[in-house]
Amino acid sequence: MKHLIKGTLYGMLCQESSENLANVEVRLYLPLHKSQLEALNNTNAKDTFHIVTEQEAQQREKLLIAKTTTDQNGAYQFEINEKYVETAFDLDFICHTLPNLPDLKPKDKPVHCHITTIQPEWTYDTNQNSSFSYNYGISQKLWCYIRGFYFDAWVICGYLRNCTSGNPIANATVQALDADLLNDDLLGTTTTNTDGYFRIDYTSNDFKKTFLSPWINVETEVGLPITLKSGPDVYFKAFLGDIKYIDETSENRRNNVSYCLCVSLCTKVIVTTPDQTEVFPSAWTGIGTAFNAVFGSGSKDFDVNGYAGTNKYGLTKSIELTGQAAPTINNNPIEYRFKLSSVTTPNNEAAPDDDLFDIIVGVTEGLFVKSKVAVLQQKIAPFYTYDVESNLDDFDEKGWFDINSAIARTVSDNALGDINDYFFIDSDTLIKVNTAKLTNQDNVPIDSVDVGNAFPETSKLEIKKFAIKFEIREVINKEAEQFNRLPGSGKTLNSVVINNNSTFIKMNIDKLMDLGDCAPISGIINALYTVYHPLLLNVKMKLINNGRTFTKTLTDHFLPLEGNTDDDVNTIHNEALQINNTPNDLGRCTYKLTLSVNRRLHTGNDVAAHEEKEIYFFYDVL
Repeated sequence: MKHLIKGTLYGMLCQESSENLANVEVRLYLPLHKSQLEALNNTNAKDTFHIVTEQEAQQREKLLIAKTTTDQNGAYQFEINEKYVETAFDLDFICHTLPNLPDLKPKDKPVHCHITTIQPEWTYDTNQNSSFSYNYGISQKLWCYIRGFYFDAWVICGYLRNCTSGNPIANATVQALDADLLNDDLLGTTTTNTDGYFRIDYTSNDFKKTFLSPWINVETEVGLPITLKSGPDVYFKAFLGDIKYIDETSENRRNNVSYCLCVSLCTKVIVTTPDQTEVFPSAWTGIGTAFNAVFGSGSKDFDVNGYAGTNKYGLTKSIELTGQAAPTINNNPIEYRFKLSSVTTPNNEAAPDDDLFDIIVGVTEGLFVKSKVAVLQQKIAPFYTYDVESNLDDFDEKGWFDINSAIARTVSDNALGDINDYFFIDSDTLIKVNTAKLTNQDNVPIDSVDVGNAFPETSKLEIKKFAIKFEIREVINKEAEQFNRLPGSGKTLNSVVINNNSTFIKMNIDKLMDLGDCAPISGIINALYTVYHPLLLNVKMKLINNGRTFTKTLTDHFLPLEGNTDDDVNTIHNEALQINNTPNDLGRCTYKLTLSVNRRLHTGNDVAAHEEKEIYFFYDVL
């Protein structure tokens, strides 16, 4: 006849996350407090659970009946002598290390915990063998404290899901970072499972790194004044290849987190199957990652005149029109297109008439740019991904784009087999447009004005604006021209400023003009400059010597120009900006004078590159 006491031990990390107490020592004692036995039997284990002191542990030693070790599932089992069948027992466990973290040791000695006093209610089988089961889960508060305080074990548990549907995002790389004053620390990297679940384990050494590590480690607050604290300030990145699911910065940090951080991350990126009939909202929502495709007062919105964002940017080069569009709806294909008009209206008024939108992406030559519009990902290991790229073949003669054509080509070109074996991941880009085909103004000829003179009004460029319209439809029967207009179709930005012109920059030094570019110069020297662009943002002039031991920023009634958003401030000039003061302002050396310009131009993802003019000269001290 056997008498078995068995069960499972686990610890809660978060409301939806736990871990089995694998490889912990479980002990069974005769009750330490026999006089309180009846009261203890009626007490909830959460009220009796505690860390055993050294004195209490010594008192328990002579009461020990049996001990065992849990398996990987946190399961334990004791076989009890017949003479103890009628008695109660104290149930304890001892952590010499932590589940799944065998290299972490307690800072002092193994952690001994008392769970509760149990009075078995035996269940007998036909052979008169008896058993009693007792399972116990340690609360999140207690287990996280034990892990963190005694073992310096910190953990992040979370889920990555779609914000709209709640569907899990599988096989995504998740990074947790700690925001610090000098350098942000990478706490850990992991991959989500099929449920979108992820877990990152780390220690305080991972977030207390400084430029003096490993000799001095300390955690600091972001910003000033510098303060010391205990927990990290955590933010997240999540991605699959170059698809960004989560792209937080230190501005999104969770301050001074505790030993267990529980998070639910959601992404607007759509992950589904190509033939899935579940509808997710199809819409044109932005231009690149920087701007929203709406009129408003937000820092990413377009203003009434068609400028984007706080700095009133115009758009330039190739731009990505972003959003999301499902491949199908009601088992029918979805098509969409973008049309543009050179006739515009203010963004707070009615849109231009539809017949004015005669510039069509995919039809107007040179306007369409190939781009990645989706990704196919294997549902099972090794989880390979394949980019779905748009092509002119995916457009019909009226500019309607069919992503199903691009998907079919990707499957065929890569011999992928059954499309149902892959997830469809929307990559945010709907269409990419080459704005250079919309603007045909030549750059201002360099001989339009002499250096130092005012830029003439007659040579100034027109600020070009275009309206952009998005249309989307369900294709019921294309040959019969049976379509269903979908929500979001007809969305229009009435005015968008577009420019692809370089800056007119002219600069010289008076004595070089008199003596020649290679002549040594001395005495008082003056810079002459003229700058023009319809969308000036920043202009500055800087002098530096060859050894980089001397730098000087030159100023006048225009310079430096910083953060300009006024359309009327589009040109600056000076015919005699004094560079130096004799006799000791400049030493005998070679110098570089740089005039640099930033335009209010943006691709939607990046600010346009700055432009500059440089002059080298040798200054001689006479």
